[in-house]
Amino acid sequence: MSFFEFLFLLILVAGGIGAASYFRDWKVRRNASPLTPYAEGLRAMLDGDTPRAIQKLRETVTADTENIDAYLRLGALFAQSGDINRAIKIHRALTLRGDIVDRQKLDIYRALTDDYLSIGDQGRALECVNQMLGISKKDAWALRQKSDLLAAQGQWQAAYESAEKANGLSSGSAGRRLAVLKMLEGQRLCSSGKERDGRIQFRQAIKHDSTLVAPYLYWGDSYVREDRTEDAVKIWRRLIEVNPAQSYVAFERLESQLFDLGRFSEIEQIYRTVIQNYPQNVHAYAALSRFLRKKGDAGVRSPCCPTASSRIRRACGCAAD
Repeated sequence: MSFFEFLFLLILVAGGIGAASYFRDWKVRRNASPLTPYAEGLRAMLDGDTPRAIQKLRETVTADTENIDAYLRLGALFAQSGDINRAIKIHRALTLRGDIVDRQKLDIYRALTDDYLSIGDQGRALECVNQMLGISKKDAWALRQKSDLLAAQGQWQAAYESAEKANGLSSGSAGRRLAVLKMLEGQRLCSSGKERDGRIQFRQAIKHDSTLVAPYLYWGDSYVREDRTEDAVKIWRRLIEVNPAQSYVAFERLESQLFDLGRFSEIEQIYRTVIQNYPQNVHAYAALSRFLRKKGDAGVRSPCCPTASSRIRRACGCAAD
Protein backbone atom coordinates (compact mmCIF):
# COMPACT_ATOMS: atom_id res chain seq x y z
CA MET A 1 0.00 0.00 0.00
CA SER A 2 1.39 3.32 -1.04
CA PHE A 3 1.69 6.30 1.29
CA PHE A 4 -1.18 8.14 -0.42
CA GLU A 5 -3.46 5.11 -0.20
CA PHE A 6 -2.66 4.79 3.52
CA LEU A 7 -3.32 8.52 4.09
CA PHE A 8 -6.64 8.29 2.23
CA LEU A 9 -7.70 5.29 4.36
CA LEU A 10 -6.71 7.12 7.54
CA ILE A 11 -8.82 10.11 6.52
CA LEU A 12 -11.81 7.86 5.88
CA VAL A 13 -11.49 6.18 9.30
CA ALA A 14 -11.14 9.51 11.12
CA GLY A 15 -14.13 10.91 9.25
CA GLY A 16 -16.21 7.88 10.15
CA ILE A 17 -15.34 8.20 13.81
CA GLY A 18 -16.19 11.92 13.76
CA ALA A 19 -19.49 11.30 12.01
CA ALA A 20 -20.43 8.59 14.49
CA SER A 21 -19.60 10.84 17.42
CA TYR A 22 -21.60 13.72 15.96
CA PHE A 23 -24.60 11.46 15.29
CA ARG A 24 -24.48 10.10 18.86
CA ASP A 25 -24.35 13.59 20.36
CA TRP A 26 -27.19 14.68 18.09
CA LYS A 27 -29.39 11.84 19.29
CA VAL A 28 -28.67 12.75 22.93
CA ARG A 29 -29.53 16.39 22.25
CA ARG A 30 -32.67 15.41 20.36
CA ASN A 31 -33.88 13.03 23.11
CA ALA A 32 -33.02 15.32 26.06
CA SER A 33 -36.18 17.04 27.31
CA PRO A 34 -35.83 20.70 28.27
CA LEU A 35 -36.61 21.63 31.89
CA THR A 36 -40.23 22.57 32.40
CA PRO A 37 -41.11 25.76 34.28
CA TYR A 38 -42.34 23.55 37.14
CA ALA A 39 -39.00 21.73 37.37
CA GLU A 40 -37.16 25.04 37.15
CA GLY A 41 -39.36 26.41 39.93
CA LEU A 42 -38.57 23.44 42.17
CA ARG A 43 -34.86 23.81 41.44
CA ALA A 44 -35.04 27.52 42.29
CA MET A 45 -36.76 26.67 45.57
CA LEU A 46 -33.95 24.26 46.43
CA ASP A 47 -31.42 26.96 45.57
CA GLY A 48 -33.23 29.47 47.77
CA ASP A 49 -33.99 31.72 44.81
CA THR A 50 -37.52 32.74 45.84
CA PRO A 51 -38.19 35.37 43.13
CA ARG A 52 -37.26 32.96 40.34
CA ALA A 53 -39.21 30.14 42.00
CA ILE A 54 -42.31 32.34 42.15
CA GLN A 55 -41.86 33.35 38.52
CA LYS A 56 -41.54 29.76 37.28
CA LEU A 57 -44.41 28.44 39.38
CA ARG A 58 -46.65 31.24 38.11
CA GLU A 59 -45.74 30.19 34.58
CA THR A 60 -46.59 26.62 35.57
CA VAL A 61 -50.09 27.31 36.89
CA THR A 62 -50.83 29.59 33.94
CA ALA A 63 -50.04 26.77 31.53
CA ASP A 64 -51.35 23.90 33.67
CA THR A 65 -54.26 24.72 35.99
CA GLU A 66 -54.40 21.07 37.11
CA ASN A 67 -51.06 21.25 38.91
CA ILE A 68 -52.34 21.59 42.50
CA ASP A 69 -48.88 21.10 43.97
CA ALA A 70 -47.59 24.10 42.02
CA TYR A 71 -50.41 26.25 43.43
CA LEU A 72 -49.63 25.08 46.97
CA ARG A 73 -45.92 25.76 46.59
CA LEU A 74 -46.61 29.15 45.06
CA GLY A 75 -48.85 30.09 47.98
CA ALA A 76 -46.22 28.91 50.46
CA LEU A 77 -43.58 31.04 48.74
CA PHE A 78 -45.79 34.14 48.93
CA ALA A 79 -46.35 33.44 52.62
CA GLN A 80 -42.62 33.04 53.25
CA SER A 81 -41.91 36.30 51.47
CA GLY A 82 -44.44 38.13 53.64
CA ASP A 83 -47.31 38.40 51.17
CA ILE A 84 -49.80 36.51 53.35
CA ASN A 85 -52.88 37.97 51.67
CA ARG A 86 -51.84 36.61 48.29
CA ALA A 87 -51.04 33.24 49.85
CA ILE A 88 -54.50 33.11 51.45
CA LYS A 89 -56.11 34.10 48.15
CA ILE A 90 -54.40 31.24 46.32
CA HIS A 91 -55.14 28.65 48.99
CA ARG A 92 -58.77 29.72 49.44
CA ALA A 93 -59.33 29.54 45.70
CA LEU A 94 -58.16 25.93 45.77
CA THR A 95 -60.83 25.03 48.35
CA LEU A 96 -63.51 25.97 45.81
CA ARG A 97 -62.34 23.50 43.21
CA GLY A 98 -64.33 20.35 42.69
CA ASP A 99 -61.61 18.35 40.96
CA ILE A 100 -59.33 17.66 43.95
CA VAL A 101 -59.02 14.52 46.04
CA ASP A 102 -59.13 14.29 49.85
CA ARG A 103 -55.34 14.16 50.22
CA GLN A 104 -55.04 17.42 48.31
CA LYS A 105 -57.85 18.99 50.36
CA LEU A 106 -55.96 18.16 53.54
CA ASP A 107 -52.80 19.80 52.16
CA ILE A 108 -54.77 22.89 51.14
CA TYR A 109 -56.49 23.35 54.50
CA ARG A 110 -53.22 22.73 56.30
CA ALA A 111 -51.59 25.50 54.27
CA LEU A 112 -54.55 27.79 55.01
CA THR A 113 -54.27 27.01 58.72
CA ASP A 114 -50.63 28.09 58.68
CA ASP A 115 -51.59 31.24 56.76
CA TYR A 116 -54.19 32.27 59.33
CA LEU A 117 -51.95 31.40 62.27
CA SER A 118 -49.23 33.61 60.82
CA ILE A 119 -51.58 36.62 61.03
CA GLY A 120 -53.05 35.61 64.39
CA ASP A 121 -56.52 34.73 63.08
CA GLN A 122 -57.16 31.78 65.37
CA GLY A 123 -60.87 31.64 64.58
CA ARG A 124 -60.36 30.98 60.89
CA ALA A 125 -57.43 28.68 61.62
CA LEU A 126 -59.76 26.60 63.79
CA GLU A 127 -62.32 26.52 60.98
CA CYS A 128 -59.66 25.13 58.63
CA VAL A 129 -58.61 22.52 61.15
CA ASN A 130 -62.22 21.44 61.58
CA GLN A 131 -62.49 21.13 57.80
CA MET A 132 -59.47 18.81 57.88
CA LEU A 133 -61.02 16.68 60.60
CA GLY A 134 -64.23 16.53 58.59
CA ILE A 135 -62.19 14.91 55.82
CA SER A 136 -60.01 12.77 58.08
CA LYS A 137 -61.04 12.61 61.74
CA LYS A 138 -57.77 10.88 62.67
CA ASP A 139 -55.40 13.44 61.18
CA ALA A 140 -52.84 13.78 64.00
CA TRP A 141 -51.57 17.19 62.86
CA ALA A 142 -55.08 18.65 62.78
CA LEU A 143 -55.89 17.20 66.20
CA ARG A 144 -52.77 18.73 67.74
CA GLN A 145 -53.51 22.09 66.14
CA LYS A 146 -57.11 21.97 67.34
CA SER A 147 -55.95 21.23 70.87
CA ASP A 148 -53.57 24.20 70.79
CA LEU A 149 -56.21 26.54 69.39
CA LEU A 150 -58.85 25.47 71.91
CA ALA A 151 -56.37 25.82 74.75
CA ALA A 152 -55.59 29.36 73.59
CA GLN A 153 -59.31 30.08 73.98
CA GLY A 154 -59.41 28.59 77.48
CA GLN A 155 -61.49 25.60 76.38
CA TRP A 156 -59.43 23.18 78.44
CA GLN A 157 -61.69 20.12 78.31
CA ALA A 158 -62.18 20.33 74.54
CA ALA A 159 -58.43 20.88 74.13
CA TYR A 160 -57.80 17.82 76.30
CA GLU A 161 -60.11 15.66 74.19
CA SER A 162 -58.31 16.61 70.97
CA ALA A 163 -54.89 16.12 72.57
CA GLU A 164 -55.94 12.70 73.87
CA LYS A 165 -57.01 11.62 70.38
CA ALA A 166 -53.76 12.88 68.89
CA ASN A 167 -51.78 11.10 71.59
CA GLY A 168 -53.52 7.84 70.75
CA LEU A 169 -52.34 8.16 67.15
CA SER A 170 -48.67 8.77 67.92
CA SER A 171 -45.95 6.61 69.40
CA GLY A 172 -44.73 9.36 71.71
CA SER A 173 -46.14 10.22 75.10
CA ALA A 174 -48.00 13.44 75.79
CA GLY A 175 -48.74 12.71 79.44
CA ARG A 176 -47.48 16.06 80.70
CA ARG A 177 -49.60 18.04 78.23
CA LEU A 178 -52.72 16.01 79.06
CA ALA A 179 -52.04 16.51 82.76
CA VAL A 180 -51.67 20.27 82.35
CA LEU A 181 -54.94 20.54 80.41
CA LYS A 182 -56.78 18.55 83.08
CA MET A 183 -55.26 20.74 85.78
CA LEU A 184 -56.37 23.91 83.99
CA GLU A 185 -59.89 22.55 83.60
CA GLY A 186 -59.89 21.77 87.31
CA GLN A 187 -58.91 25.34 88.10
CA ARG A 188 -61.73 26.63 85.92
CA LEU A 189 -64.28 24.45 87.67
CA CYS A 190 -63.06 25.42 91.14
CA SER A 191 -63.13 29.12 90.27
CA SER A 192 -66.79 28.70 89.29
CA GLY A 193 -67.61 27.09 92.64
CA LYS A 194 -67.56 23.46 91.46
CA GLU A 195 -64.92 22.30 93.92
CA ARG A 196 -65.65 18.58 93.75
CA ASP A 197 -65.66 18.54 89.94
CA GLY A 198 -62.42 20.47 89.98
CA ARG A 199 -60.78 17.93 92.31
CA ILE A 200 -61.82 15.14 89.95
CA GLN A 201 -59.88 16.92 87.20
CA PHE A 202 -56.83 17.28 89.48
CA ARG A 203 -56.96 13.57 90.24
CA GLN A 204 -57.09 12.73 86.54
CA ALA A 205 -54.20 15.10 85.86
CA ILE A 206 -52.07 13.21 88.36
CA LYS A 207 -52.94 9.94 86.64
CA HIS A 208 -51.40 11.32 83.46
CA ASP A 209 -48.31 12.67 85.21
CA SER A 210 -47.86 11.91 88.90
CA THR A 211 -44.88 14.26 89.22
CA LEU A 212 -46.67 17.41 88.04
CA VAL A 213 -46.74 19.73 91.05
CA ALA A 214 -49.66 22.07 90.37
CA PRO A 215 -52.55 19.56 90.62
CA TYR A 216 -51.50 18.58 94.16
CA LEU A 217 -51.31 22.21 95.24
CA TYR A 218 -54.70 23.17 93.82
CA TRP A 219 -56.31 19.94 95.03
CA GLY A 220 -55.19 20.73 98.56
CA ASP A 221 -56.30 24.36 98.22
CA SER A 222 -59.75 23.14 97.24
CA TYR A 223 -59.97 21.07 100.42
CA VAL A 224 -58.88 24.04 102.49
CA ARG A 225 -61.68 26.15 101.02
CA GLU A 226 -64.10 23.50 102.26
CA ASP A 227 -62.44 23.38 105.70
CA ARG A 228 -61.07 19.89 105.04
CA THR A 229 -57.60 20.67 106.29
CA GLU A 230 -56.67 17.07 107.10
CA ASP A 231 -57.39 16.04 103.51
CA ALA A 232 -55.35 18.96 102.20
CA VAL A 233 -52.35 17.94 104.31
CA LYS A 234 -52.60 14.36 103.00
CA ILE A 235 -52.51 15.57 99.40
CA TRP A 236 -49.51 17.82 99.96
CA ARG A 237 -47.64 15.08 101.81
CA ARG A 238 -48.29 12.80 98.86
CA LEU A 239 -46.64 15.41 96.64
CA ILE A 240 -43.56 15.32 98.87
CA GLU A 241 -43.38 11.55 98.45
CA VAL A 242 -43.71 11.44 94.66
CA ASN A 243 -41.67 14.53 93.82
CA PRO A 244 -39.22 15.36 96.63
CA ALA A 245 -37.13 17.51 94.29
CA GLN A 246 -39.94 20.07 93.91
CA SER A 247 -41.73 19.42 97.18
CA TYR A 248 -40.61 22.79 98.55
CA VAL A 249 -43.55 24.47 96.79
CA ALA A 250 -45.84 22.88 99.40
CA PHE A 251 -43.75 23.72 102.48
CA GLU A 252 -45.45 27.02 103.28
CA ARG A 253 -48.92 25.51 102.85
CA LEU A 254 -48.05 22.58 105.09
CA GLU A 255 -46.58 24.76 107.83
CA SER A 256 -49.66 26.98 107.86
CA GLN A 257 -52.22 24.16 107.97
CA LEU A 258 -50.32 21.95 110.43
CA PHE A 259 -49.94 24.93 112.73
CA ASP A 260 -53.72 25.48 112.60
CA LEU A 261 -54.24 21.80 113.39
CA GLY A 262 -51.94 22.04 116.40
CA ARG A 263 -49.51 19.57 114.87
CA PHE A 264 -46.53 21.88 114.70
CA SER A 265 -44.08 19.11 115.58
CA GLU A 266 -44.81 17.25 112.35
CA ILE A 267 -43.23 20.02 110.32
CA GLU A 268 -39.72 19.18 111.50
CA GLN A 269 -40.33 15.52 110.69
CA ILE A 270 -41.46 16.38 107.17
CA TYR A 271 -38.36 18.46 106.44
CA ARG A 272 -36.00 15.85 107.83
CA THR A 273 -37.70 13.15 105.77
CA VAL A 274 -37.27 15.19 102.61
CA ILE A 275 -33.58 15.75 103.41
CA GLN A 276 -33.10 12.05 104.03
CA ASN A 277 -34.86 10.97 100.82
CA TYR A 278 -33.53 13.76 98.61
CA PRO A 279 -30.38 15.36 100.06
CA GLN A 280 -30.05 17.67 97.04
CA ASN A 281 -33.14 19.64 98.08
CA VAL A 282 -31.55 22.86 99.30
CA HIS A 283 -34.95 24.31 100.13
CA ALA A 284 -35.60 21.57 102.68
CA TYR A 285 -32.39 22.39 104.57
CA ALA A 286 -33.25 26.09 104.55
CA ALA A 287 -36.84 25.42 105.66
CA LEU A 288 -35.70 23.17 108.50
CA SER A 289 -33.10 25.67 109.65
CA ARG A 290 -35.69 28.46 109.57
CA PHE A 291 -38.21 26.28 111.43
CA LEU A 292 -35.75 25.45 114.18
CA ARG A 293 -34.90 29.11 114.70
CA LYS A 294 -38.60 29.98 114.75
CA LYS A 295 -39.18 27.19 117.24
CA GLY A 296 -36.48 28.65 119.46
CA ASP A 297 -34.37 25.52 119.74
CA ALA A 298 -31.07 27.33 119.89
CA GLY A 299 -29.33 24.24 121.14
CA VAL A 300 -30.50 22.04 118.29
CA ARG A 301 -27.71 21.11 115.95
CA SER A 302 -27.97 22.83 112.57
CA PRO A 303 -29.31 20.51 109.86
CA CYS A 304 -26.42 21.29 107.57
CA CYS A 305 -23.42 21.06 109.84
CA PRO A 306 -20.72 20.00 109.51
CA THR A 307 -20.68 17.83 106.37
CA ALA A 308 -23.07 19.64 104.03
CA SER A 309 -21.83 21.33 100.87
CA SER A 310 -21.07 25.05 100.87
CA ARG A 311 -24.16 25.68 98.73
CA ILE A 312 -26.45 24.04 101.28
CA ARG A 313 -24.67 25.75 104.15
CA ARG A 314 -25.24 29.14 102.56
CA ALA A 315 -28.92 28.35 101.95
CA CYS A 316 -29.38 27.38 105.58
CA GLY A 317 -27.54 30.41 106.89
CA CYS A 318 -24.85 28.30 108.53
CA ALA A 319 -21.68 29.99 109.65
CA ALA A 320 -18.65 29.60 107.44
CA ASP A 321 -15.92 27.22 108.53
